[in-house]
Amino acid sequence: MSTAIELQDVSVVSRRRTTDAESTSPSPESNSTPLNTRKLSVLPPTGCKGNPNAKVEDDGTSDENLTTLHDDISTSLPLDTTSLRPDRVFWVTPHNYFTKTIKVLDLTPFTQTPYTGMSDAYKNEAKEIVKSRAPEPTYMLTRENWVGRKYSVTDSSGESIADWKHSWTSVGTAMLTFPDDSPHCSHTIELKNKCWGRRTETFVVDSATFVWKPDSFFGSHNMTLYKVLGKKKVEVGKYSQKWWGAFLTGGTLVLDTRELDELIGILSLAVVLKKKRQRAAERSGGGGGGGGGGA
Repeated sequence: MSTAIELQDVSVVSRRRTTDAESTSPSPESNSTPLNTRKLSVLPPTGCKGNPNAKVEDDGTSDENLTTLHDDISTSLPLDTTSLRPDRVFWVTPHNYFTKTIKVLDLTPFTQTPYTGMSDAYKNEAKEIVKSRAPEPTYMLTRENWVGRKYSVTDSSGESIADWKHSWTSVGTAMLTFPDDSPHCSHTIELKNKCWGRRTETFVVDSATFVWKPDSFFGSHNMTLYKVLGKKKVEVGKYSQKWWGAFLTGGTLVLDTRELDELIGILSLAVVLKKKRQRAAERSGGGGGGGGGGA
């Protein structure tokens, strides 16, 4: 008799638990959102100032490069094995804080040495051309005022072809703008890095990402311009200068203009060189302050 009562009690309790579970479980309608469209909290990459635990929303469609520090893109991606094949050679005249106009010479028609890298022979020929038969400047970057944050860019005919507005500090954003009918670019270009002390500079042209990066951890006298292609990067430009230090910049620039317009390559380098001098001033306690001249 007692056994029958116990079994009956167990049966009642079991039915109650089943009823309670059904009443508290979510209905199919309340959980109809597909898993791949729900918002998930993910941690952004660390390594820059700020809260490393700050969360951002990811809707499941973000690209890996969008959550990677721009300065780290060129480091994390493998280099395409295709060698750089430049079709333009330029000489950026040496300039400093007091230079009002930076002249850029096209040495392509005069260069005879095949490009196999920034060898001494290749760079020496560029310097010899400048000394013996320097052509007229192809582009001129002219500082509009003493503070030196705004530059007008003209071609050999004196026509205005771009404007460059620089940032107050080396970590700020520089802006390149072009006329509406420009053959060089159809949109504004922003050049920026993400962390103090970083010497890389990133910009986007027609949805393609480009990164200037020093070849050495210890200096910026030799730099490479990369184009990010999916999960790889390719070299599209090289720059090399003499050991002038951080306050005097200029030298040989080679570009593959099949990958990037030559004017954009030149102006992006000018921004990088100006920020190089700003960093030197910031380290010495002089502050960025727009640079006081030079690009």
